[in-house]
Amino acid sequence: MQPAIDRLRTLCGLAAETFRVPVVRLIFDDPALALLEIRMGADHPETESEREACARIRGWCTKALPPGLPSSPGLRLLARAPVAMADRGAIGSLCLFDDAHRRVSQSEERHLADLAALVSEWPDLREEVAGEAHPPYRQILEIAQDAFVGVDSEGAIVEWNAAAEAVFGWTAAEVRGRPMAEIIIPEPLRARHAVGMARYLATGASAVVGRSRLELTALHRNGSTFPVEMAISQSGENDRMRISAFLRDISQVKERERQIAHMAQHDALTGLTNRSRFHACLAERLERLERDGIPFALLYLDLDRLVVINETLGHRAGDAVLVEVAARLRGALRQEDVVARLGGDEFAILQIGAASQPASAAALAQRLIDAVTGPTWVEGKLVEIGLSIGIVVAPTDGRDSRTVLKRADLALARAKADGRNTRRFYETDMDAAAEAKRNLEIDLRGALSRGEFEVYYQPLVDAQNLRPSGAEALVRWRHPRVGLVSPAAFIALAEETGLIVQLGEWVMRTACLEAAGWPAHMRIAVNISAIQFRQARFVEIVMHALAETGLAPERLELEITETVLMQSLPQVVDALHLLRRLGVRISLDDFGTGYSSLSYLRKFPFDKLKIDQSFVQDLANPATASIVQAIVALGRGLGMTVTAEGVETEEQRATVTQYGCTDLQGYLFGRPGSKDDFSREHLTGCNQHAA
Repeated sequence: MQPAIDRLRTLCGLAAETFRVPVVRLIFDDPALALLEIRMGADHPETESEREACARIRGWCTKALPPGLPSSPGLRLLARAPVAMADRGAIGSLCLFDDAHRRVSQSEERHLADLAALVSEWPDLREEVAGEAHPPYRQILEIAQDAFVGVDSEGAIVEWNAAAEAVFGWTAAEVRGRPMAEIIIPEPLRARHAVGMARYLATGASAVVGRSRLELTALHRNGSTFPVEMAISQSGENDRMRISAFLRDISQVKERERQIAHMAQHDALTGLTNRSRFHACLAERLERLERDGIPFALLYLDLDRLVVINETLGHRAGDAVLVEVAARLRGALRQEDVVARLGGDEFAILQIGAASQPASAAALAQRLIDAVTGPTWVEGKLVEIGLSIGIVVAPTDGRDSRTVLKRADLALARAKADGRNTRRFYETDMDAAAEAKRNLEIDLRGALSRGEFEVYYQPLVDAQNLRPSGAEALVRWRHPRVGLVSPAAFIALAEETGLIVQLGEWVMRTACLEAAGWPAHMRIAVNISAIQFRQARFVEIVMHALAETGLAPERLELEITETVLMQSLPQVVDALHLLRRLGVRISLDDFGTGYSSLSYLRKFPFDKLKIDQSFVQDLANPATASIVQAIVALGRGLGMTVTAEGVETEEQRATVTQYGCTDLQGYLFGRPGSKDDFSREHLTGCNQHAA
């Protein structure tokens, strides 16, 4: 075959020189001769538009060509002469492409026709057409991975390779001579195919012939349908016309595309709509709201205690909880509602087309709380799940995404602040509260450097002699404009912003410095947040404060809550043990209010238990009194001292003393006060039993 190609290339080069054109193409209509096609014009790279133009030329065969056939940018079809044989008619075209807008003369057209005739009469080419080169071509088709299907002018199958057998499930012997439509075209599409085929035979116009790439739905022998990618061309004319198609099964490609599209819009863990898609749905719903005026609700959801589950049982258990919650949320919704996981433990729901708002949203929120909350078995362990929900209703609470999202977040924050398993609708005062919080954060960031914080001290007394045994350090913020700010207003904000680390270090150093001047038997207790404990330098910070102030380690007592213990990371355990070895005392604050306090007593080295004041205030309740007695017995049995917090009456003092508490704390013995007040009232031997 190579000699034929070389000679044809010589002829095409001669055409390029004779007509002074940048590109000459020799194109054959029969796919069997595709290996003999020539393109001269290396300085002008082939483009997609040029390939499509050549496909159209193949399909037209000897039909008239419109001027300016689109090709590569800057090039246009200048002239074309058919390559024809007496016994076969037109088999191809010799084409000239030029970037100059000119027309060929009649003499040039005759000269081009003469060159095309030379191509037709070339012996090697005649051998190819006669079939001597067909066996290699047939062999190529048989080993091709794509299905090859050839049909005649009547639509009957005349060629069917091995790949077609694998793709469609029919053997060549079974389909040869049968209508292609009934073999590979699904029944609902056959009528349209018949119309298109008739139009093409009558006019040569086709939406598919000559297209370089086309995606269609094909029919398998078993009746199933699947997507294929097809390239189709036509050769010959009239009763000698052949339509040839290469088809590729793209089912796996489409499945991958579907998976990618799904992943782009859905959460990988739960399968719910993701944040990006949810925001798009919200935008679409708001646009529709402007047209139909039908209200809808947006619900923001936040799972309570997922952090506890992640840290105590592992992230695998946490993931299992998220999957279970997602299933429960789906089960509580209607088909038209949209539920999404926004990330972490946050979810969102669009309640669309409900009968009445806000009543429908309130009812839905309660259904969600009932469905999600309560004990749940996760990997063989019973865990508690809580749910907080913030709700806005559009258009009442906003008509744009930014506003409704912001207000839903404010409503959720209020729900979380009001307790677990709570739902709250947005209220206008929440904006003012959020603005106040932002202003407070701005002031808080500079308060430490401006010296606006103070350390107050509340006495701890020995239960037997009621003499001061130490004090708890409590931070206060003296704001220059609003006065003394309650810790409830800024401690959570300091933790949220991370400022608690710097503030906590200052409180510890200040408290240690003050306590260093007290009698040697008195200890200072300092509250430590979970965020402080997660700092890699925490132990170093504690020891530096002791060294700098000269306070003995055994006189420092660090009070931690269950929140710290929930972060049951190795560094937390190691830090607790190291601090105890160094002599620092560890106290478990608010004991009895958590869910796993008893289990922590087995894991961590505590020196003291502090009974939460809620138990002390409820001692008149026999059940509560029994719990307090049990806590005291537990602590004493484990070698710990026990402090009762919130003692306000003589009766409470007598009761907890009788139960065996070793230390007492509460307004009965003194309110938190400045260092001067504490020194005057509790270190001079006066007012030891303050009212």
